[in-house]
Amino acid sequence: MKYLVLFLVLTCIPRLALGHSPDLTEKLKKAVMEELPKNTKIQVEDVQSRVNIPSTAQVNLLSPHPGVGNVSFEARWKERGFPRKVFGSAHVRAFAPVWVARTIVRHGDALDSTNTSFEVRELSPYLTTGYFIQGEITPALRAHGTLRAGVVLGANNSQPALLIQPGQAVDLVHQAGGLRIVAKVKALEGGNTNHWVRVENPSSKKIFLARVTAPGEVKLR
Repeated sequence: MKYLVLFLVLTCIPRLALGHSPDLTEKLKKAVMEELPKNTKIQVEDVQSRVNIPSTAQVNLLSPHPGVGNVSFEARWKERGFPRKVFGSAHVRAFAPVWVARTIVRHGDALDSTNTSFEVRELSPYLTTGYFIQGEITPALRAHGTLRAGVVLGANNSQPALLIQPGQAVDLVHQAGGLRIVAKVKALEGGNTNHWVRVENPSSKKIFLARVTAPGEVKLR
């Protein structure tokens, strides 16, 4: 019987000791905010530690980075002149306005104000796929794959617009010293800087490869 009582006491001590000062939540929020956009709203829940952490403690986020989801932290302080350190855990939820598709967007379609908007979402589901916040959008992005309405836009489902579009009339530039010769050719496929694409001479119908060097411009070398 005494062993059962001892077991119950030992297993209950960590839970009875769980607790934290009101300042601890704010310190955790501050540590998390260092790695997230400024307009992010943070909720810290279920803070746990083996001892009560005083308001004088210095709190450092250990993992993950950024500190969203189940996080671990370290608290340090001095007690009666001696250094103390304790580890703890918490659940952190972060909310911010992110770029989402308002309508169904087909693969290759431009992403703009007609088919996208900003909506507040919890960020943790998108830490691996990425997301865009206000002020960080790269211009001239296009859909990568067909996007359903409400999907959060990130690096996995968007791509930069091509500098050369299939079927576009582009300048074929040849530079020799101070002489610059430009001829019009038709791009048969799209590409970005330094991509080699097939182009066609509209007069001879000859097809050859050229390197994309600028918007609407290709070179043979």
